[in-house]
Amino acid sequence: MALRSAAFRLLANSQRCTLIAASRAQGNAAPAQWEAEKGSAKKTVKPPKVQFNWRDALELEGQLTEEEVMIRDSFRTYCQEKLMPRILMANRHEVFHREIVSEMGELGVLGPTIQGYGCAGTSYVAYGLIAREVERVDSGYRSVMSVQSSLVMHPINAYGTEEQKEKYLPKLARGEILGCFGLTEPNHGSDPGGMETRAKYNPSSRTFTITGPRPGSLAPQWQISVWCGPSVRTAVCAASSWSVA
Repeated sequence: MALRSAAFRLLANSQRCTLIAASRAQGNAAPAQWEAEKGSAKKTVKPPKVQFNWRDALELEGQLTEEEVMIRDSFRTYCQEKLMPRILMANRHEVFHREIVSEMGELGVLGPTIQGYGCAGTSYVAYGLIAREVERVDSGYRSVMSVQSSLVMHPINAYGTEEQKEKYLPKLARGEILGCFGLTEPNHGSDPGGMETRAKYNPSSRTFTITGPRPGSLAPQWQISVWCGPSVRTAVCAASSWSVA
């Protein structure tokens, strides 16, 4: 405000103001200097000591690793040149391009934080940068990418058996198969942490005791997978009885 007021006063006194701006380097604006001249006399208004870079207000760019910048920039090129041109008409005609998932698999952005099994094994920061680039173009395909990576591949990697990891993760990483996530509790939508349903496994009878609200479904049976220690068991509910598969 002090700089702004000084500039107005100089203009009111019919003094000529000259703005000398230094060149920008790596997106950071260099200090600007205002000089008011009247005859041979000069009055200089000093620039502020701290410069605000509106392109990177939190100075995050300088904290990224070389690998993270490379991953972001390469995926940005794909999103802008390959994904963007297809989005407008796809949304207009309500078309989902399945091949886009395969393209993402070829680029290594599906399950990117997982080590091994055909996954990139990169940082979570890089994963966030990847998600931001596709979100910049279309939220729908960002959802597909993040559901595949976080809600399908991560649980398999964290809780699945080695046999399950070998069977599913490479195909999911390549985009050959699509994973899905469903939460049908009536009181919770995009809030998995608030789920009320609980499953207690009974080893002697090989059954589950399920507590919580029944899904609002008219189907005669549905399936729920439960992590019990080192293994994942599947319970199939028909009417009101539960059995273990």
